[in-house]
Amino acid sequence: MAGPRLLTVPLLVAAVRVLGRLVRRLAWVGACLVALVGGLLILPKVIDWEPHKARVAEALTRAAGREVVLDGPLEITLLPQPVLVAQRIGLGNAPGATAPYLLEARRLTAALSWSALLQGRIGLDRVVVDEPRLVLEPGADGGPNWRLRLPDGSAGQEMAAPMVTITRLEIRNGQVVHATGLSGQPLEARAIDLLGSFDPRAGVLHLDGTAVVNGVPASVTLGLGTTASADAPIDLKLGVPGGRLVFVGWPGERSADDPLRGRLSVAAGFLPEFVESVTTLTGRRPMRVNEAIARSLAVSADVELAGDRLSIDDLDLTVSGDRIRGGLLVVGGETLVVSGRLIAAHLDADRWVERLQG
Repeated sequence: MAGPRLLTVPLLVAAVRVLGRLVRRLAWVGACLVALVGGLLILPKVIDWEPHKARVAEALTRAAGREVVLDGPLEITLLPQPVLVAQRIGLGNAPGATAPYLLEARRLTAALSWSALLQGRIGLDRVVVDEPRLVLEPGADGGPNWRLRLPDGSAGQEMAAPMVTITRLEIRNGQVVHATGLSGQPLEARAIDLLGSFDPRAGVLHLDGTAVVNGVPASVTLGLGTTASADAPIDLKLGVPGGRLVFVGWPGERSADDPLRGRLSVAAGFLPEFVESVTTLTGRRPMRVNEAIARSLAVSADVELAGDRLSIDDLDLTVSGDRIRGGLLVVGGETLVVSGRLIAAHLDADRWVERLQG
């Protein structure tokens, strides 16, 4: 019986020694992990990022094709996820424009995805832009200043843009100034609050939110296609006091060669308020409709706008219970000229004469 007991003691001693070495190694690994995590938490806070702002701004300038200015402090944290906070940022304007910046923002916060970075992609879980100010005006060539010309790569080929996915985009208390409506009149927006997302693989930007445009409160839902496709790149839903407007189509330059075109639908529960809201929002003089003429309206049509020429086809209009179909051509200028053909299966002419006279 003594033999087995004598063998057990050395085995226990050996096991204890192995366990001790394992514990020491685990403790060493744990201490390294703690030091690493502590470094990732503390170092970004103690590092002075000011000397690196110029290089960050230079890289952003190359990517945007416009000068990027970082006037405020730059903060970076790495855990629990990488977050960059830049304050007082600006994106340069087009040559010949009057304002120094196309876009300014009080603060930009970007939270990156670790999993996307490990896969070699740029994935932004959340981007928050506080108090952006967008100035829209023509440049020296007369074209819009928001068109960015990305730098070309070597061998005359376009530089490949990094694949950037934005899971959640927040725009807080933004404003747009010096823009023009469809009639060429001033258009300004304030109190812009939007939520959105962007997936470059699908090529779609989604935005949903509210704004006050030329003094008119509005809700907006926008789907914007960013890649070449046969599908309409714009899906816009606009709600204003009195009704709602939906446009699916191509924005164009509103010229003969590149007109604004698409399908337009309108549903107005209270037509006088809706007409006044839309005309004010688009920069025109507020238009007032007599409530006695019509209180409600539903219409859809194919529209094409080039300069002061508006073509309306496949018109389906329901107003105060009467349904009218057809097409119209509206030409602006010093004198407004309207021509076309309208068909109604039943129309109470006497009732409309009474309304117009009232």
